[in-house]
Amino acid sequence: MVSTFMASGVGLLLIWIMVDDLRRYRIRNRWVGCLILAFVLACGMADRFDLLVSHGFFATAGFAVLACLFSVGLMGGGDAKLLAAALLWTGPEGCLLYSILLLPCAIVYVLGARFAGWPARRKAQGLEIPFGPSIAVAWLAFMVLAVWLDGPVPLPRPNG
Repeated sequence: MVSTFMASGVGLLLIWIMVDDLRRYRIRNRWVGCLILAFVLACGMADRFDLLVSHGFFATAGFAVLACLFSVGLMGGGDAKLLAAALLWTGPEGCLLYSILLLPCAIVYVLGARFAGWPARRKAQGLEIPFGPSIAVAWLAFMVLAVWLDGPVPLPRPNG
């Protein structure tokens, strides 16, 4: 019951973030903070504080790499934070599946922006696309597939 409620809340928040990024090209810190807080609460409710450590270290290492990409202008700051939050939720166990889902989402969006008029900013050096929708759609797909495959769990579950 709690897992379904938490997954629904995370899913709705991801949809909100996606729509907001499409409209404003901005991912607000408060929404990323809510996703992180939801993970902490889910770990507490499942009595899986060990995931806070392993997933936390994994997401922190990922964020360090993403921050470097941001510093050289290859990624937006909000995108880096949202992707780090996704890494927190997926952890090292689920990051391969998540990455496999993220790649086609990003490719489809780039093609849609290039050829179908999807939201993008045209700049001298090329297209600037909102990456949040790709991150959110892949995250939602990860949550659905993880439950369907009974593989890497989208929410912390009790041990045992």
